[in-house]
Amino acid sequence: MYGHFEKDRELVMDLIAMLGQTQQVQTVLANQQQGGKQLLTGLSGSAKTLFLATVYKQQRQPLLIIESNTFQANQVAEDLANQVNSDQIYTFPVEEVMAAEMATSSPEAKAERVRTLSFMVTGKKGIIITSIAGMRRLLPSVRQWQDGQLTIDSNSEIDPATLATQLSEMGYLRDKLVGKPGEFAMRGD
Repeated sequence: MYGHFEKDRELVMDLIAMLGQTQQVQTVLANQQQGGKQLLTGLSGSAKTLFLATVYKQQRQPLLIIESNTFQANQVAEDLANQVNSDQIYTFPVEEVMAAEMATSSPEAKAERVRTLSFMVTGKKGIIITSIAGMRRLLPSVRQWQDGQLTIDSNSEIDPATLATQLSEMGYLRDKLVGKPGEFAMRGD
């Protein structure tokens, strides 16, 4: 059973290598190297996935894929995970309507957005997949995002007053008791 999987994977990798030599893929790569944008239409299912995986494997920069909605973006991410290492795939899930986002956004979706934004500022090669709503989302600048990073580990020693100031500057609200994400409390004042 496992041998069949390996053989299938080898065939897919051979197919990706062969597709990489086609004029269509070479045209897309040439346009991207010149800073151009590409609109991919007419492909669906496994043909689309193979084409995207081929383009990604041939280039040296991040690949941004924009789908019409979050469902389709997630579908492309799942399909690509069979062709590309899943640790190279980043999704930016956003609900189409802001009211739905506020009512139903899960902690997992928020964590995935943070993971994707953190990856994006590195400039490393990877695949970023989002929806049109994700592209329309107002985001902080790269500088603001980097300045808003705070790493605390068990070996850190931090002055409580300095930490409170940093958290406030990052947009956290100080309260007597933490009731929801985005709040912090200080004990022993």
